[in-house]
Amino acid sequence: MTLPASGALSARDLNKELGRGEAQNGSANDLAFRQLAKVSAGGYSASAFYGKRRPIEVQVSQTVVNTSRDTGGTWPWQSPLVTSKILYGDDFWPVYKWKQVGPENPDVQVFYRDDERDAVFTSRVPVKNVPFQLFIYKINTTELMGVSPVISVTLGY
Repeated sequence: MTLPASGALSARDLNKELGRGEAQNGSANDLAFRQLAKVSAGGYSASAFYGKRRPIEVQVSQTVVNTSRDTGGTWPWQSPLVTSKILYGDDFWPVYKWKQVGPENPDVQVFYRDDERDAVFTSRVPVKNVPFQLFIYKINTTELMGVSPVISVTLGY
């Protein structure tokens, strides 16, 4: 759910968006409310919540991927399966995109499994500490919904 872009907002609306009990007590200074309003410090008004939504939380099965398994062939080094899980989300169809963080190493590729939630990293040559992240977008738009923790991929060592 996304909060309305205008009109009345209630504490119940904010709690619902945050996945909390509708009658749960809180203050404007609570971290959850500040994150939803995208206000890190200082005062703010209720209008800071208009059109906002809680970011998707993404969990990955491992943040350090390391293997020396040589399978032979064109892409001889292959990681174990890395799985991801959306911990928060509503009724949208996500698009998953694994991307290298920082300068791209063309020797490392991502092969998706199933619906792109899960991935195997492969490389033509041994590589150390290549950082990847999973970016989740709303389908048919470019709206970024959430990002995974950084994964460090080492293959062939």
